[in-house]
Amino acid sequence: MQEECARKVEIKQNNVLSNYIKELNDDVKLTVSNLREKSLLCSSIWAKWLSYLFLEKENLQRIADAKQKQMKKNSLAVKNNDSVLRMKSEDKLNANDEIL
Repeated sequence: MQEECARKVEIKQNNVLSNYIKELNDDVKLTVSNLREKSLLCSSIWAKWLSYLFLEKENLQRIADAKQKQMKKNSLAVKNNDSVLRMKSEDKLNANDEIL
């Protein structure tokens, strides 16, 4: 079940990335006929990519917050002074973070 969810997330991320690549190819494709159009749209293209940057930074912050919340939840669940268990759960979370 986890593998299935991981595949869905991976496919979704690849779709987002492929959409970014398609848009970037459209934005940087210059020909003699569209040079004037692209020069007039330069500021709007810049603003679009800046908004994408902020969107992805928000997503990254949301993921980091969720990770911290999960780590706190795991450390509170293992409150019986067994630091080995807490260290193992933190290692698992860090390993999962590297996969993303």
